[in-house]
Amino acid sequence: MNPVLLELRFIGKNLKPKTLSIKELTTLLDRFDRAMKAIMVSRHPHLEIPPNYISLENIKHNSIGLQCAVNSLDEESYEAFSEFSEGIQSGDYDNFPAESLDSLNYFSTFNKKRNSTMVVGTRKSGRFKKLAEFKGIEKSKLSSFSDTRTLYGELIQIGGKTNPKAILREYSGREIQGDISKEMAMKNSHLLYKEIKATGVVKISGHTLAPLSFRIDSISPFKALTMEESIDSIRAALKSSK
Repeated sequence: MNPVLLELRFIGKNLKPKTLSIKELTTLLDRFDRAMKAIMVSRHPHLEIPPNYISLENIKHNSIGLQCAVNSLDEESYEAFSEFSEGIQSGDYDNFPAESLDSLNYFSTFNKKRNSTMVVGTRKSGRFKKLAEFKGIEKSKLSSFSDTRTLYGELIQIGGKTNPKAILREYSGREIQGDISKEMAMKNSHLLYKEIKATGVVKISGHTLAPLSFRIDSISPFKALTMEESIDSIRAALKSSK
């Protein structure tokens, strides 16, 4: 059975693998890997992604064709690639994680520099199926995007009758306010004025990159290690690895 390869093509005049530096070529692959992982984790927060879940299968010489094989997490990988392609084709990046959007910005810069176009698709049994074409990001369409964040600090306020909130003071001193459910507020009220870890989804302005809102999905106790405790922890880890 022939595998379905994920392919990125960069098409432009005199654009071939030998015209790129090694750094440019590896950065294109790295940005694609980051975009894929960010989408997968945002949709499956507890997913553990092995380093070789996809790998470079081949580099085509007609312009630049980067063909990647899916080695594991097939369903999640193809799902992420499909979402990546659909977002590019529609120009709707509102649900793209920040890391994926950062990769798109890099592809956009690369295309502008090389006067190229990125074509995204799949290849099976030698046949290429085009899914999307990308030249650059239209800033007018980039109203906002979402990203999964984990924050650490002291819980200084929690609760509220109509719209429950939690306010976290980070170790830098910055205060972050997040929306929580009534059930979560009641369950975690005992953590007031204690150190916590809060994980949730932040909505970010595509124009200013400023946070617009933060929805907290989980809160748990957290203890920051002192410098001595951190050193002891490293020493213990080194001993156990021998």
